[in-house]
Amino acid sequence: MSDTEARWPTLAPPPPSGRRAGEGAGSATLAEARRTMEICNACRYCEGFCPVFPAMELRRAFSDGDLGYLANLCHNCKGCWHACQYAPPHEWGLNLPRAFADLRAETYGEHAWPRGFGRLFERNGMAVSLATALSLAAVMILTMLLQDQAALTASHTGPGAFYAVIPWEVMVTLGLAELTKSATLNLLVAHGTPPDRTIMCKIVESPIAPPERIGDHAGPVRRGR
Repeated sequence: MSDTEARWPTLAPPPPSGRRAGEGAGSATLAEARRTMEICNACRYCEGFCPVFPAMELRRAFSDGDLGYLANLCHNCKGCWHACQYAPPHEWGLNLPRAFADLRAETYGEHAWPRGFGRLFERNGMAVSLATALSLAAVMILTMLLQDQAALTASHTGPGAFYAVIPWEVMVTLGLAELTKSATLNLLVAHGTPPDRTIMCKIVESPIAPPERIGDHAGPVRRGR
């Protein structure tokens, strides 16, 4: 057995390239996130980068709920990816921001309510594009139908000219409607399983592991490359 094999556990290879998030009932996405977290938990070169890593250190094994909670602590800054010594072209091919981004998209779809809204996350780009295009088209059509044709083609100057075609009240109403829709969708998506209360309470009590505890964790402590 080589020195590397003695120090590191045997880990499953990364999932095949091109696999979509959520494929195989989420097994591939969760497996990749768990594989990455197990390596990160042994290495800990990135501890202190963000709240993900102090939370990670509270676990030796990661349940599906733990991984979902950790994925939502990640803000996709990619700091750990640039610092990681096991990112591609290393054979382990770690990409924690990508693994967590895929897992977030999957959990958002699973926890959406009504359940049918979860399908929107599978084609998020298309859904947003269609909603934007339909909204703009509706505004333009309603403006042409409800506004005087002379106001559409005339030159407007002076105070209030900006609102001559679409009145201020209409703009405010549309903006409030959009905010209400977004808030409602966020509440519906958040209507899923709450995060692991145990790990969340421990993070609040002790957000960063004190220096004297660093050597108590499983796996080698990496302070340099």
